[in-house]
Amino acid sequence: MASNPTVSEALDDMALALDLIHEVYLFGNSNAKNVLAMYDALITGLDGEYVVGAVGVAERIRNRTGQALQPAEIRAFLTPFLREICRAAGDRRVTSGYGELCKAVREIMIANSELMYSRNLTVGTPTFTSASTGTGAIKVLSTDKDGYQLQGVGAEAWSAVVRQDQTSGAQKHREVFEFYGVDRERTPLLWSGSGISTRITAVDCLSSGIVLNPSFDTNGASSDGDAPASTTAVTNWTLSGTAPFQLKSAATHQYRGYVGSDDVTQWALTFVDNGNAEQIVRTASRRAFRDDTPYYCQIAWKDFTSCDGTLTFEVGTRTASVDVTTGGGAWNVLALTLGQNSWFENFAEDALNIKITLASNTTGTLAVDDVVITPMVEVGGLWYVPVGGATAFLVNDTATWTISQGQFAKYSYWLWRSLEDQPGARIGMKGWFPTTTTGSSVTVGNTLEGL
Repeated sequence: MASNPTVSEALDDMALALDLIHEVYLFGNSNAKNVLAMYDALITGLDGEYVVGAVGVAERIRNRTGQALQPAEIRAFLTPFLREICRAAGDRRVTSGYGELCKAVREIMIANSELMYSRNLTVGTPTFTSASTGTGAIKVLSTDKDGYQLQGVGAEAWSAVVRQDQTSGAQKHREVFEFYGVDRERTPLLWSGSGISTRITAVDCLSSGIVLNPSFDTNGASSDGDAPASTTAVTNWTLSGTAPFQLKSAATHQYRGYVGSDDVTQWALTFVDNGNAEQIVRTASRRAFRDDTPYYCQIAWKDFTSCDGTLTFEVGTRTASVDVTTGGGAWNVLALTLGQNSWFENFAEDALNIKITLASNTTGTLAVDDVVITPMVEVGGLWYVPVGGATAFLVNDTATWTISQGQFAKYSYWLWRSLEDQPGARIGMKGWFPTTTTGSSVTVGNTLEGL
């Protein structure tokens, strides 16, 4: 080994270390003759009076082989290699802990255009069973802030079940879900599930506190159909004018409630002409966005009397638009696309604003309601948020989905296994090591296991 390796050479050394870990795995459960198969053959074939005394020793041999694949053991083995990569790059985090080292190496790889094979994961859409009552959705993000697939996640089946609703310990619109994967194996020589079970609370428009007056209910209006008294009459919002708007309290103009909405009159901001409504987050809530967390953003809208035009929803530098003639006279959701730009640093700006605009309108009216901007929650390597709909979730509402692995990319795989029990480190990385599905673009390691 060179005394002063380059970044590329240090990454290749890490790849050799990962190769060794992988060979232990193959010896443990995959080779034609492997530890698990030989252990099973021994135990099931024992015949005699004295040989049963070897069972405990055989079990220890199996367990010691598996010990090399425990996350803590992998971390201890890889830490010197990660530090050498940092040293080669002149990165000051060379003496940091494992999570910070992974973050540093990720950034070094991106800066040096270094890529490893992708596991090419497919993440299914959480789909509620036909027996479920709620009309909301569970949103999932599988892309990091630099556009790479998040691969610190296992391939397994997932479920999310409402365990508490408004009559069983939670609040309406903030129902509590249990997210769980497949049970863990007893030995790290096998992996079929994460064993994760955790609870996540569904969000309403007030959950994060980022948007103030997100349902436009504080507005000074006294009667259904009132025009705003001024461009600032809708508290915390600035309207482009008063003439393009009405404030509607009729039930047909209400998308859903929120915690505390039973104690107030609910309203919707209704466009009767082209215009916009805007809120500057820094001036209003002064809530701080986290740079290690992605955000989900949506508004609800409904067209009346054959409304036409384009509705645009803007959060910072990101926008989403829809042709409102596609609405069908029902409530719809306009959301910013989940992906690389869901991370705060990719939509940040000096005076970060929330803006809702109707343009090219010539007929009809359009109601908007329920502005949601909320941080997502990391579970098992991906990011989720349950968002309620017009009909609230109830106990035992159930969604299921599957995460599958397209190829066994051993370097990305074993780096994930090293972080499997470290959610804080995964979050701190703000992403995953850069990967590619194109073999000719791979620079770290040069083989792909076809397991």
